[in-house]
Amino acid sequence: MLHALETLVDRVLDLLAPARCSGCDEPCASQKPFCESCARQIQPVPVDRLDGVTLLSGAAYAPPVSTAIQRLKYQARPDLAGRLAGFAVEQTSLFDVLGRVHGRALFVPVPLHPRRLAERGYNQSALVARALARRACGEYAPRLLIRSIDTAQQASLPRARRATNVAGAFRVRAASSIRERAIVLVDDVVTSGATARACLSALAGAGAELLCAVSLARTLEPAA
Repeated sequence: MLHALETLVDRVLDLLAPARCSGCDEPCASQKPFCESCARQIQPVPVDRLDGVTLLSGAAYAPPVSTAIQRLKYQARPDLAGRLAGFAVEQTSLFDVLGRVHGRALFVPVPLHPRRLAERGYNQSALVARALARRACGEYAPRLLIRSIDTAQQASLPRARRATNVAGAFRVRAASSIRERAIVLVDDVVTSGATARACLSALAGAGAELLCAVSLARTLEPAA
């Protein structure tokens, strides 16, 4: 019923104010994040693994997906989070993976350090995690993981230094809250996989059941 109502609202909004493509700003259907031209450029990626944990990514980190993510992160476009989350669901087998834990999944975003969160005003991974949790009827846990060390930005470092940069940077706020829950870690982009691995390690150390990791995109080089 709710989905049907949302679809009807989308159609009315399309008539009043057509949605814009997340990659090029051309008009497109509100249910789709990209126009037909941009959609043809999207590069699918296969399922990957991070230390044995399934990694599901919406696409390769290349235009138009990379353009949309950069707008989300750096151009004050938090409105793109929901549409890109829907894109990730459509492009991956997330719902199949969630099948056996329906209602128990806990969507946990990769956290920002408080200083960086204050600078940006929002955590893009948290917005995506919230949208995914709503679609999957799961629970959103934005403060379960804490980034206790203000590390250098991973993108500014060579691949060989990224693992040591985030080692020990994350901790679980309340280990008791993840007992008998299946964790879905959510990130915007996975490159070397070092940040996601550090988060997964902190969660596993607190006794979590690691179901999978989900990202909007990943680099073409395998993370594992």
